[in-house]
Amino acid sequence: MYWSLFPNNVGGYGFRRYTSIFPLTDKSVAWAKHPGMPHTMSDSYLFIKTLHILGIIVFYGNVLISSWWKFMAVRNGRPEVIAFAQRQITLSDIWFTSAGSVVILLTGVGNAHLHGTLPIDTPWMIWGLWLFMASGIIWGLFMVPIQVKQARMAKDFESGGEIPALYWKLERQWLMAGAIAKLLPPVIIGVMVFKPV
Repeated sequence: MYWSLFPNNVGGYGFRRYTSIFPLTDKSVAWAKHPGMPHTMSDSYLFIKTLHILGIIVFYGNVLISSWWKFMAVRNGRPEVIAFAQRQITLSDIWFTSAGSVVILLTGVGNAHLHGTLPIDTPWMIWGLWLFMASGIIWGLFMVPIQVKQARMAKDFESGGEIPALYWKLERQWLMAGAIAKLLPPVIIGVMVFKPV
C-alpha cells in the first residue's frame, strides 16, 4: 500500500491510497507536468523506471570500478596482478556494462513508448540517446578492442614475464578513451533528470 499526492476537483491537493505497486495497473497519480510527457504516471511507469535506474547503477558502477581495478593493478606493478585485473575488467564489461546498457536502453525506450511518447519527439530524450550512443561507440570501438588485446598479452606475462611496451601504449590509449567515456554518463543523467531541452 502507498499514498500519492494528486490534484483534487476543488483546486487543491489530496492524498489517494493504492494497494498495488506492480506493473500493468493503470492507477494514475499526479505527475509534474513537462512538455512532451504525459501528466499521469502508473505503476508500470514506476516499475520500469526502477529497472532503468538499476541498469544505470550497474552500468556506471562497472565503468567506474574498471578504472579502479586498472589503477590499483598498475600501481601494484606485479605482472600477475595486472594480468588478473585485466581479465576481470574484460569479463565485467561483458557481464555488467553490456547488461546495464541493454537494460537502460530497453527500459528508457519502453517507458516512453508505454506513455505514448517517442524519443524522437522529445528533445531531452534525443540528447540522452545521442550521448548514450557516443559513450557506446567509444566503449565498443576503442576501449573493448584495446581490452581484448591487453587481455591476450596478459596471458603471456601472467606467470611473471615482462610486460611489453605495447601493453603500456595500449594502456594510455585506454585511459584517454575511458576518460571521455566516463564523463558522458553523468552528463546523460543530468539531461534525463533536468530535461533542459
